[in-house]
Amino acid sequence: MPLAKKHRAIRKVPSTLERVSVSHIQGHQFICDVLYLEGPILSLYRDTHRNWLYLWCDKDQWDREVLLVFPVSRRQLVDYLNASVPLRTLVLAKNEKYLLHRPIGELEGQDLNEQQLANRFLQKVLSDSAIAEYLPEKDSFFDTSLSPDITTAEEFIPTAFDVHIDNRWFFGDLDKFSRVYSQIYAFFYCSRPQFVTNLSERVRNYLHSPWTGGFSRVNLFEAMKKCIPSLHDLEIREITYASPGSITIEALPSVGDSVLEVGRRYLKCEEDASEIERKLRQALSSFRVAKLDLSSKSDSELPLRPENTQFLQKYCDELVKVLEIKEEFLSLNASSPNIVVSTKVLLALVLRIRRIAQLQSRGFLT
Repeated sequence: MPLAKKHRAIRKVPSTLERVSVSHIQGHQFICDVLYLEGPILSLYRDTHRNWLYLWCDKDQWDREVLLVFPVSRRQLVDYLNASVPLRTLVLAKNEKYLLHRPIGELEGQDLNEQQLANRFLQKVLSDSAIAEYLPEKDSFFDTSLSPDITTAEEFIPTAFDVHIDNRWFFGDLDKFSRVYSQIYAFFYCSRPQFVTNLSERVRNYLHSPWTGGFSRVNLFEAMKKCIPSLHDLEIREITYASPGSITIEALPSVGDSVLEVGRRYLKCEEDASEIERKLRQALSSFRVAKLDLSSKSDSELPLRPENTQFLQKYCDELVKVLEIKEEFLSLNASSPNIVVSTKVLLALVLRIRRIAQLQSRGFLT
């Protein structure tokens, strides 16, 4: 598949390239490689709201690799992944483009130290003539054979769906709803990958990170939110405040619906779920592992007797059964270092499910 042409050095044209601060792209989060051929050719990133593509172009005179960095809208990314438009069209459609020079061998998605950041520099493209030699060919359509990290075989096109609301809402209610809904959405998205196929490895890395108290649990759900491409993030299209009203969201409807469905299931089995949750919390405390960092231990290395491990596994299984999230828990277990970490994540998830259920029981969500 023809992509960017390769040359040894950038021919700088003062009027078409402007040196700018790397801070323009410093908040970008790596999502996955879109095209890979002996190395990343095209990678997908996100910032707070937008999708960004990083296209490998060349090596410069300082032996750094050069990448063309530009944002794409949801519609443009979908059209490209559907092979409706070539990559060249996406590049030329954007006025905001940068050339990033970075050291060769810098791994996608890694946290960079000060020295690595200092070895980068960024140029804003003021005219497409500055990147003429790096433009993809006219027939640079998406090639699934070069895309090991994503699949378009299942649901991947975001569409609008309604979350029905009622009652009297205040700003605090809306904030509480958006926070907990987005965190549960991230959990379902990451535990049932439909687009980015390597999310389980990302979740595995999070679960093997130091895991102790409540702050780590918040970090886990926020980290999973950063794994979601902006293509599938929760974008509010419209809010109608009436009796009843609705919040129209553009995202993956199947994942969004799962959030409200699990809240309804919790209300139906609240007494059983609460009792199992209480037993698990008491067990973690009585086994003296509630505040221990066991993220680097396997089940066989835990400071627990076999019957303690079996107790946690038994009641985790019961809890996911009543909530009907067995598939998601199996995915979690496969990524988790041990049953203690799995139990802590499950309890953190149930806490968030209960908050959604409370909004439903009070008539805020219908």
